Amino acid sequence: MSSFIDKLRDSPQGTQEIIIVGVDPDVSIAGVAEIRAQVPVTRGVGAIKLTSARMVAVRVGTKRTGHERAADASAQIQEAMEESFGLLPLQYRTIIETSEIYANRGEDWHVVISKANACIQLALVAGGVLALCSPESTTRMVLPREWKGQASKAGTAFNCGKRMTTPTHRIMFSARTVGGSKTTPWVEYPPSVLYDEKGLPKAMEHAVDALGIAFHGLDEYVAGVWA
Repeated sequence: MSSFIDKLRDSPQGTQEIIIVGVDPDVSIAGVAEIRAQVPVTRGVGAIKLTSARMVAVRVGTKRTGHERAADASAQIQEAMEESFGLLPLQYRTIIETSEIYANRGEDWHVVISKANACIQLALVAGGVLALCSPESTTRMVLPREWKGQASKAGTAFNCGKRMTTPTHRIMFSARTVGGSKTTPWVEYPPSVLYDEKGLPKAMEHAVDALGIAFHGLDEYVAGVWA
């Protein structure tokens, strides 16, 4: 005889859809990704079913510099999210990579300053995207070491591919320049593109990082890190 928990797990009423948007911010080429999954209403009870994965490489277009460039990048990344994924419900969750300053032992101070300036720019872009998210949505910031550890881009792609385990899983990919001057149509790929021996298509690299960030957000949700 099935238990009440088994019935809850197996019934449509026992699950809910969760939408997580991952953002890999940058002032030149950024990545955004959206995953949708059916998750148990009661966390930790039942399986998680991934229903869709879409990712976009966003070429930021601006001739401004400094803080103004970061502001332009934030607005254009948010615009790309809206135009690529449509009108998201208020309950969607956004997880955004932010940056931290690091230096190797004995590194020249000019290099350290260059890294610091780059990190400041990325942090400004990340903060700008955060500020532009719907106030009713749930948002989180995450450091690179928190979501990917020491994994390379190829390692990140492989880890994303492992999450997509059923024959019906597909990845939708698009590349666009903000402003609508250049937008490629959605192209469907099998998960195997993420761990092809020939290597990940160059255009996908930033988008795959965003996908990895979104999967990290899903893991945090399931673990109860955020509501």
